[in-house]
Amino acid sequence: MTMFETKNEKPYWEMVLDYVMDKPVSTVITYKELSDVIGEDIEDNRSSVYKARKRLLEATDHYLVIERGVGYRVIEGMDIMSVSKGRHLTAKRQLKMADFETAGIDTKKLSPEDKKKVQDFMTKNNSIRLAFKSTHDSIEMGVNATREHIVGAEARMASAQITQLFTEKQLDKLKELIGE
Repeated sequence: MTMFETKNEKPYWEMVLDYVMDKPVSTVITYKELSDVIGEDIEDNRSSVYKARKRLLEATDHYLVIERGVGYRVIEGMDIMSVSKGRHLTAKRQLKMADFETAGIDTKKLSPEDKKKVQDFMTKNNSIRLAFKSTHDSIEMGVNATREHIVGAEARMASAQITQLFTEKQLDKLKELIGE
């Protein structure tokens, strides 16, 4: 076998994806299971899992998160939102640290080109921060709108169920009793 020949019919990420594709939400997939799937220790190189989970999200709206010391758990919906918020907070902290570190540079000692580089870097960091905030705000608006939609749909369903249980005359009597 030469250096460029494949070891398997499929790449490791595809083998992982095939294995996790139909797993129900909340299923925990151990490192051992995944190692057995690809025939190598998954903990030595997790890049196949990272690529497989991206493809899993695209294909099924499910995602894999680390179960520390065990493996990965299949999640969906708002659990994915929690993961995203965590990444957002990490990115915010990283940007803050980058600003802090660059603020410590004594620009008096820098050449004009280096001063420009520092200024451009700080401007870019600020642009990224504003983009994160904008994205975060739009996601929050979407989540709130979805919640309102769900509450409205639940109210309409409850109303429809009530009208099936009571006659028009009984509903009028109930409204009268509750002061409507």
